[in-house]
Amino acid sequence: MADQSSTDILEEEFQEVSPYTKALAKRVLRKIDLRVLLIMFITYNLNFMDKTILSSAAVFGLEDDNHLVGTQYSWVGSIFYFGYLAFEYPATLLIQKLPIGKYLASVCLLWGAIVACTATCTSFGGLATCRFLLGVAVCLPLNIL
Repeated sequence: MADQSSTDILEEEFQEVSPYTKALAKRVLRKIDLRVLLIMFITYNLNFMDKTILSSAAVFGLEDDNHLVGTQYSWVGSIFYFGYLAFEYPATLLIQKLPIGKYLASVCLLWGAIVACTATCTSFGGLATCRFLLGVAVCLPLNIL
């Protein structure tokens, strides 16, 4: 008797979804996925270019322009990953709490602003700060994948 009542409850809760609704839901989901993936693809390509440009900038005088001495250039390249590591867990919490569209848009704008500020750096401290914040900004959307 207990089995029969539990199946009755399940049958009452189950609602038939029309094929039109399923097809519409599939189309909407695909459209959302394509838009989000396109934004992420572009952002990651720009981020990759930013990482490779740092080594090219060293050839064209980054060390002289920012008065880097000793191992400071190595630290500029490494500190990016410290920011990434420090914000991996908070980014995981943020993505669960915030709406995905606003989250992605704000992270992309944040990343762009930090990249723009990197061009104004004239010392090791400023360059290291920008690279750390870039690591934070890159970490934020990575959790979506």
